[in-house]
Amino acid sequence: MSYILDALKKLESEKGKKARGDGMLNISGELFRDEPRRSPGGNAWKVAAVVAAASLITFGATWYLLKDDKGAGNLKPAAPSVVKSSPVDTPPQPPLQPPVPSAPAAAPIATPQAVPVVPPAPVAPQVAAPTDGDAEDAAPSVTRRARGKRPKERREAAAPSASPDRPAAGAATPPPVDIKVSGIAWQDDRRARRAVVNGFLMHEGGVVAGAAITEILQDRVRFSLAGSVFEVPLMTTVPGTGK
Repeated sequence: MSYILDALKKLESEKGKKARGDGMLNISGELFRDEPRRSPGGNAWKVAAVVAAASLITFGATWYLLKDDKGAGNLKPAAPSVVKSSPVDTPPQPPLQPPVPSAPAAAPIATPQAVPVVPPAPVAPQVAAPTDGDAEDAAPSVTRRARGKRPKERREAAAPSASPDRPAAGAATPPPVDIKVSGIAWQDDRRARRAVVNGFLMHEGGVVAGAAITEILQDRVRFSLAGSVFEVPLMTTVPGTGK
């Protein structure tokens, strides 16, 4: 505080000097003015008093703040007020209807598979036991069936004997020219049959020495000449009668 008072006095003296206006400084008053000297002990206790007062103020403020904090911590939060709500009238709901069971899906109808029709086995007709007269009638029919199954060569061989009035082709009609059959290649297919006649490989329908080949058999060749038919066996030379 003393330092502040000294500073204020200096400011007042400077203002007074400026107020004179002559520009001369009067230092005599300052020199001869007797001021009581301040003892250093007086300033010390003032400083101690200021420090003590500041400490008390600080302590009091700290205690007050701590007291407020403790009081705020001890306060219990107020229980929230319970507001009773009036029951709301809800309209009655209609009773739930049970779900209607859906109709089961119709099972797929299996298409009948086509069953192959098996024709009935042929039933052999019942034949009555033949009597003596029937046995005699059946014998010629069996003979005729056996004759019908003879091979073609046997029928051809039996043809001249069946008609005695007709002479044999080879004996009655001799070949008019010399014809020699040296080889025969016989096949089931008539178009594939071949015969070596007079050194030439011929087929049915070919012409040798004016005679046409009508059929090639396994062991002979049949010819036709001027409406007459004759046969020449294999590896046989028939002397001709000439023209």
